[in-house]
Amino acid sequence: MAFLQDVDNKKAYLDEKLTLKSELIGGGSGGMQYQKPGTPFLALYVATEMIIHSDNTATNLIINRTGGATVLNQRFKDWKLKETVINNQLPDLEGTNTTSPQDLVMLLGRIEKGELLSLPARDRLLHIMRRTATRTLLPQGIESDAIIAHKTGDIGKVIGDAGIITLPSGKRYVAAVMVNRPYNDIRGRVTIQEMSRVAYQHFKSYQARPAAPAPRNFPTRTHSLHRHSRGYPRPQSLSPASRSFPTAIASPNQFSGGSHGHCMDAAKKHIFSLAKG
Repeated sequence: MAFLQDVDNKKAYLDEKLTLKSELIGGGSGGMQYQKPGTPFLALYVATEMIIHSDNTATNLIINRTGGATVLNQRFKDWKLKETVINNQLPDLEGTNTTSPQDLVMLLGRIEKGELLSLPARDRLLHIMRRTATRTLLPQGIESDAIIAHKTGDIGKVIGDAGIITLPSGKRYVAAVMVNRPYNDIRGRVTIQEMSRVAYQHFKSYQARPAAPAPRNFPTRTHSLHRHSRGYPRPQSLSPASRSFPTAIASPNQFSGGSHGHCMDAAKKHIFSLAKG
């Protein structure tokens, strides 16, 4: 996101070369860690690997290219993100780097509306996110003819997924789910899948309520008032119904053990709406 914003502002270029430095090599996910220091990579390739394979080395290269943690943390504040902070280089298995479903949904909603990126940059980002390799979380809750542009994250004790989902009807919503869990507990993944399924089915069947008809002008002639006095109900003023919009679901869940059903109940209590569909 920050890198593409710099490309929009002519501060960076998709075809520039980023050189792998030994101090930026991060273990864990991704294959760039196995390349020799000094190897040059196209910036677009690095940014793509960061998204579709959650490559930690690629992420470190992009963080370095966009000014480092301090500069990026200020940009996050400028974007109105309240809990997104980079504290350490990747891999960050202790979870010192933070974000929240609220921040992710708000950011994705603004990207989808073209607020933070030019339309070509936004479309490029969504194209990359549609190629994310891990398909075991939010994608498992949607139908095969729906489209999802998303980014996953997993550090063992926390697992999450955030994305923009487009239904075959053209409806679109934003979802972000993060689950705290016992290390690598499969129930965390299943919880995200089930919450994704519930959200998808909701938005699939959702229909905005039409506005209520305007109040009728009732006659005030004597015989009309006389009829009311005989027991006919007086006309009541009609207030317009509040207009309903599809909303995105961001669902954090404290997942500390117990039955899966108990965890789902806990998660449902933390569902809150944040963005337009």
